[in-house]
Amino acid sequence: MDDYLSKPVSPQELEQSLRRNLRRKDLGPSAATNGTARDGPSAVSDESPPPVFDKAGLMQRLTDDENLAGSVVRVYLAEAPSQIRGLSDGLDAGDGAGVVRHSHNIKGASANVGAEAVRRLASKMEESARGGDLAGVQTLMPDLLAGFEAFGKAVSQEFALEAGPAQEEPRPREAA
Repeated sequence: MDDYLSKPVSPQELEQSLRRNLRRKDLGPSAATNGTARDGPSAVSDESPPPVFDKAGLMQRLTDDENLAGSVVRVYLAEAPSQIRGLSDGLDAGDGAGVVRHSHNIKGASANVGAEAVRRLASKMEESARGGDLAGVQTLMPDLLAGFEAFGKAVSQEFALEAGPAQEEPRPREAA
């Protein structure tokens, strides 16, 4: 298969890709390379301001299962603060590889739950860290924290979530 499906993968996109490629298997390699590829969530381009919460994208990926969506969001809200703390700790330690890893994890998890503003910031942070620009990553930390908080508020209203002990806020990095 030569189609590229970026994360988060929706069941519909996977099915379409499989159907295209299963039909092409006897047509040879040149026919299989004419499929379409995506470079991220289709509803959000990198030129427009991202939504805080892309509920439509989340629901599409989870086949419109509200209960599952609420569960997935709860896990994200419980786990993301530790990734954000790891990112902050990596910045404090000057650990470029750790910063890349944590920003990449935040990007992927955020894409899965439709936290588009957080996903885009984490993507920029990952790109900066890969280029060795940890100061550039640091300048985006307040925006990342604000985006995570805004996402938490948006989904709390949408899914009637209550903040619990597992949903602690990530701590901001102290000024040096």
